[in-house]
Amino acid sequence: MLPHSDGDVRRRNLSVGGETAATYAGENHRVPFLLYRGDAPARPIAENACGDLHLWVEAESGSES
Repeated sequence: MLPHSDGDVRRRNLSVGGETAATYAGENHRVPFLLYRGDAPARPIAENACGDLHLWVEAESGSES
């Protein structure tokens, strides 16, 4: 496990459509992920996850090509 604020920074481009991109444009958005061994349950929530992780992202509202 890496200490807080240490680690490898990698940039990836992800896309969302229409109003969603404009709604979330900006910095410091926390994107949470729930972690499961095997398949996730029908109702995935923090209480039934074996772990969690979050990423801080910057979202841009770009023009579509």
